[in-house]
Amino acid sequence: MITIKFNSLFVYSEQYNLSFCKHFTKRVNIISGRNTSGKSTIIQSFLYTLGINDVRRQLQEILNLQPVFRLDLTLTHKGQSYNYI
Repeated sequence: MITIKFNSLFVYSEQYNLSFCKHFTKRVNIISGRNTSGKSTIIQSFLYTLGINDVRRQLQEILNLQPVFRLDLTLTHKGQSYNYI
C-alpha cells in the first residue's frame, strides 16, 4: 500500500508580492470556510502541482498572477518514506 501525506502548500507571486502558506498535521485536517473562500482552490492547487492540468482552467485567475507552487509531501511505500518537494 502507498500512502501520501501532504506536509505543506506554498504559493507565491513575486510580481504581485502575494503568498499563501499552509502546513498540515499528521492527523485529520479540515478545510472549511464560506462559499468562494478558496477551499476548492487549495485542492485544485494540490492537483496542479502534481501535474494534473485538468484544473488549469479553474485556477486561471491565480495562474494569471504567475505564481510559484511548492507542495511538500511524504510518500510511504513498503515501510520506506520518501520526501518530495
